[in-house]
Parts: sequence; C-alpha cells; structure tokens
Amino acid sequence: LKHLTIGRNPLGSGLNYVADAIRQHPSLENLFVPYAQVEMPELRYLADAITPASRLQHIDLAGNGLGPAADSLAEAIERSTCLASLELRNNNLGAAEMKNLAKAVQTSRRFTLLGLQQNLIGDEGAGYLASAIGDQNSALEIVNASDNGISAVGTKCLAEAIPKSKRIQVFYLSNNNVGVEGACHFETAIKESNTLREIHMRECNVGDKGLTHLSEGLRFSQSVRYADFAGNNITCLGARSLSAALVENTRSSMQRFSLAGNKISCKGMEEIAKVVKTSKTLQHIDLASNLGGSRGAKAMAEAMRLSQTLSRVALGGNPFNHDSQQELLSAKRADLT
Repeated sequence: LKHLTIGRNPLGSGLNYVADAIRQHPSLENLFVPYAQVEMPELRYLADAITPASRLQHIDLAGNGLGPAADSLAEAIERSTCLASLELRNNNLGAAEMKNLAKAVQTSRRFTLLGLQQNLIGDEGAGYLASAIGDQNSALEIVNASDNGISAVGTKCLAEAIPKSKRIQVFYLSNNNVGVEGACHFETAIKESNTLREIHMRECNVGDKGLTHLSEGLRFSQSVRYADFAGNNITCLGARSLSAALVENTRSSMQRFSLAGNKISCKGMEEIAKVVKTSKTLQHIDLASNLGGSRGAKAMAEAMRLSQTLSRVALGGNPFNHDSQQELLSAKRADLT
C-alpha cells in the first residue's frame, strides 16, 4: 500500500484507523484526507503515527479547519525522515501556526513543498515563512502563500528571503494585497534569485506601476520561466514595461507569461508583439479577456508568424471583429476560445 485517499468524507474519529494503517503499512507514501472534518485529538493521533520509520512523503489535509491543531504536524515534520510535502490550504492557519510550521521546515533537509493558500497567516506569518525560505539549510522548492491577507509588509519579508534560498523555484503570492510597494520589494527578489523559476502574482493589485517594478527584475533574471500577472488592472503602459524588459534581456529564460483579465488594448498588444518576434524561448502567452481590437490582432498575428518558438497565444474574450479573428486564426497559434 503506497497511496491512500479518503477525501471528502466526514471521518472524525475514523482518522484513528488511518493512523493505525500508517503504523501497519510503513510503506505508505501518499495520504490524501481533504475536507474530512478532522479534529484535534484525531490529528494528534495521526501525527504521532508519523515516526522516523514511516515512509510518508506527501500529506494532503486541505479544508479541515485545523487551526491550532496543525501544531502537531510541525512536530511530525521534525520527526520524519521522508516527509517532503504538506498541503494545508483552507485550514484557518494563523501566524501562530505558521511560526511552528516554519521552525519545523527549517530543520528538515527533505521538505520541499508547502501549500498554505486560503489561510490567515497575514504579514506576521509571512515573516515566519520568510525565515524558513531564507534559511541556508532549507530544502523548500515550492511555496503557495496565495490568499493569506499578506500586504506589502509581508511581501517585503518574503522578497528579502527568496534570494537567500538555494532551492526555491516556485512561489505563489496570488490574491494578496501586494500593491505597488510590495511589487517594488519583489523586484529585487526576481533580480537577485538564481533559482526562482515561477512567479504567481494573480490579482495582487500591482497595476502598471507595480508591473514596471516587476519587469525591471525580469530585465536581469536568467532563471524565471513563467510569470502570472493576470487580473492586476494592467494597461498598455504595464504591457510596454514587460515587453521592453524581455526584449532587452537576451539571456531571459521566459517560456510563458499571463496578462489575462487586464485592460490591455491594441497599443498594449502591439508592445507584446515585439517580444513575441524577438524571443528565442517564449512558448505560451495568455492575453485572454483584455481589450484588444483589430490593430492588436494584426500585430499579434504578424508576430506569431515570425516567432520560431511560440506554440500558443490565448486571446479569447477580447473584442475582436470577425476579420480580426480570421487573421489571428490564420497564424495557426491563436486560441480564441
């Protein structure tokens, strides 16, 4: 037995039997118990079953409203010799729980993924998380801190920690109020990190000024391959900043970026077309649900024909007329759905 899934069932005290299964089957590697109404006594019993002999590598406990009960998981992380990832989205975790989890993650040499989206860690918790990310011994590679009430203050802590990490590759900060100030701090993280490959900052209220700061980081980054800036009230001004940065950075590794759900008009798409023409790495761009018209469609269609690497451009939800749609489809790389 290597995989056990008992999600979306009201387990309650039944989790004790799962804990017994872990003890009886030390070969179990993956445990999925999301939305199972787990409570503190049962979680404690489960955590106690994660001993140094256990081979558990991944645990998903999403949507269980754990709150303070999550402290027992921190102890399990410290004990385990195999546990590498923990999914704790939507669990009412606050700064106090984040403090204990961060301390445990810092001591683990195997722990690589921490899913914290849809919690309540706030700026104080972001500070604790930053201490784990920036620790020289940390093995963290993927962190999801989306939708956690983090402002520019917490973003600053995280941005200062990322360049210190030797392992961090993927960072989610979507649905937080990062704002222009937070984006300014994150510019340095992008510029100085040698390992960061993906940035997820969807709906972070960065606007054109914030994207200008983030783009300045991308002007120097050789590691970032994917950037998601969807839903940030970005216009042609922000699109121009991003395009100029990527055109100038001849060592950029950017393969995909998203500006979906913004306010980018024809002029902005003409700017994006410039990087499409010159990039030697871009494969996928998402410009869906913007304000592109016939001029934007013409520029993107021409750029797609000239690109040697691009495979797909998402353009659905833009107010293109019939002729513009046909011109885009003739380029054979446009997705208008």
